[in-house]
Amino acid sequence: IQSLSDRKTYFRQQREQSSLLPSASQMEHLGTLGFHHMEFYTGDALMTAKRFELALGIPITSWSSLATGNDVCVTYGLECGVKYDR
Repeated sequence: IQSLSDRKTYFRQQREQSSLLPSASQMEHLGTLGFHHMEFYTGDALMTAKRFELALGIPITSWSSLATGNDVCVTYGLECGVKYDR
């Protein structure tokens, strides 16, 4: 796997071969136009952000931690660049 399209093709093939995963007709659709942000509370913020970055191709654009003066939590910002105007 050398590109995002190769990764998507691989996972699509895996999904089609697996009976454990729901088919496209069984998947839940939210029916939204978009979203501004999502917030996850995890034990490992870096690995969660890296998973989104690798799986969806959304780059990490910002972060906050003890090194930046935030002594409460560690956060990572990922930005897809899509604008949702109504």
